[in-house]
Amino acid sequence: MRKIREWPKGSIYIDPLSKGCELCKKGAKLVLLVTGRCPASCFYCPLSEKKRGKDVIYADEWKLDNEKDTDKILEEAKLIEAEGAGITGGDPLLVWRRTLDYISLLKENLGEDFH
Repeated sequence: MRKIREWPKGSIYIDPLSKGCELCKKGAKLVLLVTGRCPASCFYCPLSEKKRGKDVIYADEWKLDNEKDTDKILEEAKLIEAEGAGITGGDPLLVWRRTLDYISLLKENLGEDFH
């Protein structure tokens, strides 16, 4: 049965959490920003000025030199002992081939169970 619970600092969530949320909760997810480009202009967009609207790639806060600079993605994932990744942007579908390539890269190198 699903239950409403409260974190120690007052945030509320529904239990049980999804696998992705569990990994995030324990700090085991790589944040992979595949592009800062997005056609929307959401007032709540959390991207900084250095990322918003720009075709940049970050593995956590580590900027890639270009889209082929995949060693940094794997290195960061291994450094933080990531068990999964959150794919974000901008809009990752604007660069869907890149997004799929990165998902494949992570699965091929970190295992099929990598979330």
